[in-house]
Amino acid sequence: FYNKYTLQGYMARLSYNYSTKYYLDATVRYDGSSRFAPGYRWGTFPSFALAWRMTAENFMGGISFINDLKIRVGWGQLGNQETKPFAYLSTVSLNPTISQGSGLGDPYGSWYTGVSLPDFPTEDLTWETTTTANIGFDALFWKNRFSLTVEYFDKLTEDILQVVDLPSSVGNETSPI
Repeated sequence: FYNKYTLQGYMARLSYNYSTKYYLDATVRYDGSSRFAPGYRWGTFPSFALAWRMTAENFMGGISFINDLKIRVGWGQLGNQETKPFAYLSTVSLNPTISQGSGLGDPYGSWYTGVSLPDFPTEDLTWETTTTANIGFDALFWKNRFSLTVEYFDKLTEDILQVVDLPSSVGNETSPI
């Protein structure tokens, strides 16, 4: 077998820093993969992150044991296209042989090459998408001698690209995605 596939992507990013207190990062990816059928090839994957450096505020000036304190929040999506190429099409197999009738002295009859479709194509196969959200903070204490990072995140994956095993009695040779 010889497989050929392509991947094309575009990315845009905006970063903004106001007075070393407030930070914004926004990114968007637009990716296309030939592994999916023509109507399902492109996926858009945005993300953003916000941060607030509290130690740059005037009200934090009197607290000497905290050298740096930053609160962060983020949300983003990633795409995964790792699956077999052309899973949205079925291959044609010339391997099966069939017998027809029975001849004199030959209990099985004549043998002929048959044709079968060994796959179940998944025509609407598209990007697996992982969405992650997080909130956290970073702190430096006592003249940068002690650091602390606390993070909470949530991750959800949808449209998982996974092979589904079917019993051989169904008549397929390969398992669908």
